[in-house]
Amino acid sequence: MKKTVFTSSAAVAALALAACGSGSAETSAPQTSAATTAAAATSSQAATSASSSPTPEGPAETGALLAALEQGLAARPGGTVVQADEEDETQDSFDLDIVVDGVKHEFTVFADGSIADEETSDDADDVARAAAAQVLAADAVRTAAEGRGGQVATDLDLDDQNGALVWEVDFEDTRGNDLGSVKVDALTGDVVPAE
Repeated sequence: MKKTVFTSSAAVAALALAACGSGSAETSAPQTSAATTAAAATSSQAATSASSSPTPEGPAETGALLAALEQGLAARPGGTVVQADEEDETQDSFDLDIVVDGVKHEFTVFADGSIADEETSDDADDVARAAAAQVLAADAVRTAAEGRGGQVATDLDLDDQNGALVWEVDFEDTRGNDLGSVKVDALTGDVVPAE
């Protein structure tokens, strides 16, 4: 009779694979072969490689941006956000553009909910975009953040790009380095494929 010896990582992987099985209450003694051992070792190596990827699974951090959107909309009820930019110097405030009743309000909102430096304009382009958007800014941020764990959503902008109305959500790492953006269709809520 030939016996196969498991390495500790292969044994752990084999047990993990068995635990992910059908959920049946029945158990039987495992039958081990060289192919099973090799498959378990390969599975263990793949799991290790996946866990060390630069972008962990899960959504990006969106708390500060979403809080700023909520505070801005509480200050200007019935409005539609068309832009939000994190202040790079302080990182405790956001510049917001919110359209309410055909008027664009531009102001800074701080982490404590206070508002400063408000100006208004009748920017026809932003007013038209706000009226056309079917997807709310907060929903676009949440959609864009999917699968970008370890990143931080910092800015968003409602804009026309290549004839489509899109939300562009910018991301940084925790050190403030730019990691690019994700575009979300402002009519359907779908992520727009990267060009």
